[in-house]
Amino acid sequence: MMATVKPKSLRLRASGHGGDPVRSGLGLVEIRLADLDELHDPLDALDARAGLLAEDERAWAAQPSNDVRRRRRTARIALRVLLLHAGEAGARGGALTADAGGKPFLAGGARAFNVSHSGRWALFALASRGPVGIDIEGPRAVALGEARQAMIQAAGLAITGDNAEGGAFLAGWTRLEAFAKARGSGVGALLSELGITAQGVRTLTVDDVARKAAAVVGASGLEVAALDLPVGLFGAVCAPAGILGERPVWSVMGAGECGVGLF
Repeated sequence: MMATVKPKSLRLRASGHGGDPVRSGLGLVEIRLADLDELHDPLDALDARAGLLAEDERAWAAQPSNDVRRRRRTARIALRVLLLHAGEAGARGGALTADAGGKPFLAGGARAFNVSHSGRWALFALASRGPVGIDIEGPRAVALGEARQAMIQAAGLAITGDNAEGGAFLAGWTRLEAFAKARGSGVGALLSELGITAQGVRTLTVDDVARKAAAVVGASGLEVAALDLPVGLFGAVCAPAGILGERPVWSVMGAGECGVGLF
């Protein structure tokens, strides 16, 4: 069965979410939301002036352009801008290397980071202590049966111990995805581990899956928190236990950051 999750409205509103990133005595996590379509021109101009992208990323320009590729490139420039603002000088033209789990990292960099895209939106997490994972989802068709949707929803909400007023499946999914990305296993492996995508006769109930998800996260040394994003967007972040608040704050990345104080 394919269901489509649709919001009533989708507006970027930063009110109440700006200011300092999440801080504690143990670490720091900065969470930024970016409208890639709005930031494309200023970020593209900044890269043309300052050469932010690495050589392999510049090769993307030779590929046929479409929204997905354009936004991917814009998100990569935005990531480098955020890393530079955080003091990572190597982010200017330095190559990003993938680890064993496929997550990119900056050689010699002090900060862990993760990026997630959904259409024109991108969500970034930078942490002084890793690993870190982040996920964002916008309205989209869900090609899963109702039983698996219910399990994913229950598992995701169980690991944060909260509820979702609307779009509960996507809310649950982002929590599982953020955890899987931080752990480095991939969400497919996590769904299999929880018994959600197991083959053969299904013996686990929704409650069984929820309890198992909470136990897996609890034993990992990581914690997951939901993000209160604008209407129609769902997000979650995962980081080492103790450095996230109950509701981590995020802020909007604006065009004014595209070059200010970088060089």
